[in-house]
Amino acid sequence: MTYRYSGTNISTTNYLRSLGNLTTPTIVNNGSHVQRFDFYGYDGSDYQKNAQILVSVDGNPALGSIPGRITFSTTTVGASTPTEVMRITNGQEVGINTTSPNTRIDINGNIAVRQNGTSLVNGANHNLNTGEYSFIRITGPTAAFSITGLADGTDGEIITLFNQTAFNLTIANANIGSLVANRILTLTGADISTTGQGTVTLQYSSADSRWIVIAIRD
Repeated sequence: MTYRYSGTNISTTNYLRSLGNLTTPTIVNNGSHVQRFDFYGYDGSDYQKNAQILVSVDGNPALGSIPGRITFSTTTVGASTPTEVMRITNGQEVGINTTSPNTRIDINGNIAVRQNGTSLVNGANHNLNTGEYSFIRITGPTAAFSITGLADGTDGEIITLFNQTAFNLTIANANIGSLVANRILTLTGADISTTGQGTVTLQYSSADSRWIVIAIRD
């Protein structure tokens, strides 16, 4: 299907749901399903459902407000029907492998944060660009080295630096070598260091325009 629309508005597809009937619609209930999208693939003999998206009422409806929930389901290898893997509640909470999320993101299972390697130089390294990664494996230096700041921090972002080298890594406190918004607060009032290999975890505070050291281990 192709939908085209010109002008300042966009094309929309509306799915309407009520109880009662078309002539006399009545209010939906908490838990009423508004719309379901089913996806099928051919198995050589018949079409089998392999995924589903379901939109439901998620809370008590009221005049002018129908709270909503979206659930996503997939079919695992060997199964014949989809099972729920993720939902977004009316409270804007996302649950993965749980039907009752209690926080913005609630994951019932393990989490993997992929690493990215970066090569630094001896001495001071300013405004280190870590890209879109949260676990940074540091190589390169053949003598003691330091980091004075990390580039492009966003509020709440957490980064762990892993010094893979045998040489001391110093985290410079409020060092002017990096841009103001990229600087680091060690919370000791001084520089801190790993003795050879070690890790440093930092979290960005937009209110302070600084990276805050929250853990160090060597």
